[in-house]
This record gives sequence, structure tokens and C-alpha cells, in this order.
Amino acid sequence: MFSSNDLAALSLVDIESVDKRTLVDITKFHIDPNIPLADRMKQYMADIRNPYCFRVGQTPVKISFSPDGKTLDNAVKDYLISMKKR
Repeated sequence: MFSSNDLAALSLVDIESVDKRTLVDITKFHIDPNIPLADRMKQYMADIRNPYCFRVGQTPVKISFSPDGKTLDNAVKDYLISMKKR
């Protein structure tokens, strides 16, 4: 597993300058839903190498979290409501 220092360093990777070939394509691996959750999390972290920066096919993706921001649920709901009003 990663230490909090490791995770902090991984979160700083610049998606614009990182070699895209070094990013893991998350469409290429499978996590067994039959194993315990803790083991699935360990497997995911080992496979993904950087949970903040990866690829989906050929598309590089970087995620970040705001400590005082909206939850993902609320952000998606707000987005869907805004799309409905158009």
C-alpha cells in the first residue's frame, strides 16, 4: 500500500507532462468482485500504480479531490439538473 506521503507525491503528477505510455490503462485489468473489499482495494492500488493519474484507453485522466468541495453524488446531481433545465 501507499503511505500518505506517497499518495501526496502521486497526486502532484502533471497530466500535461507525464509520459502517457507510463500510465496504466484501467480498461485492461479486472478486479475480482468475489474477493474481500480490503483485498480488492489492495489489488486496485497495486495494479493502478497511481490512483490520481491513469488512462482510459488512450485518454489520460487525472482526478483530484477538494477537502471541502461537493461530494461526487452532489456534483453529478447538480450537473444532471443543469442539463435538464436546458
